[in-house]
Formats: sequence, structure tokens, C-alpha cells
Amino acid sequence: MKSYKARESIAELLEFPKDIMLDTSKITMIGNLQILVENHKGILSIQIKKCALRLDLGC
Repeated sequence: MKSYKARESIAELLEFPKDIMLDTSKITMIGNLQILVENHKGILSIQIKKCALRLDLGC
């Protein structure tokens, strides 16, 4: 966790996007039509109203 905090501080200091510097996923929603998930680790399951993805961090 220490290295995560250090990378987060460096990202803020250098004004880098945190999702790139911290290797986290980025989720973008466009209305109720489209969802874009970047930097995920794989698709676990897809259903009509639900999609489960493998992520490093988050819930």
C-alpha cells in the first residue's frame, strides 16, 4: 500500500492521469447507451443487464 500512496503523490505532483500512473481501471459512461471500460483485466461474465469484469482495485 505504501508504493500505491507514493505513486499517487507523484501522479498529483506531475499532474499525470491517476488511472495511468496507478494502473487502475477507467470507466466512462455515455448516457444510458454506452459504457467504456479501460485497463480491465478480463471479462468474467456478460448478461443482458450485467457485465462482470476482473479489476485490480475497486469494488
